[in-house]
Amino acid sequence: MSDKDILIFLADDDEDDRLIFEEAISEISEVMRLVKAQDGLKLLQMLTESIKLPDIIFLDLNMPFQSGKETLKAIRSNKGYQHIPVVIYSTSANPSDIEETFQAGGSLYLEKPYSMESMVKKLEKIFSISWNNSVTVNRKDYFISSRESNSVSPN
Repeated sequence: MSDKDILIFLADDDEDDRLIFEEAISEISEVMRLVKAQDGLKLLQMLTESIKLPDIIFLDLNMPFQSGKETLKAIRSNKGYQHIPVVIYSTSANPSDIEETFQAGGSLYLEKPYSMESMVKKLEKIFSISWNNSVTVNRKDYFISSRESNSVSPN
């Protein structure tokens, strides 16, 4: 994914996490555009109202009104959105959350990093993936821990 004119949708109910994400994106590239939602329902509304669909979606798991898991299932059940990579973006490293989102069609699972430097590095890896042929990575590369420097590679 080149950073030219990339549209990113982020759904996260934590305002601080949205601001940190936005700051990391601005460090990576000035031409990436971030659109933020406070929950999954708002994200789905943005998808239906958007003139241009996002190139990638980042979803927090634990949100009010509609969880990230429910939102992921809604995205994957809509043929118009199935081509969009969806990265789960959560503080949870619970194996059942990771497995459930993988089975539901998540593209990657990023455990929220603890530092801005780590966040930028992990996002740069995600944006370096060529999503042209697939919206998911190999199972072994699906989870990106906040504690290690995993490499991710497309299927």
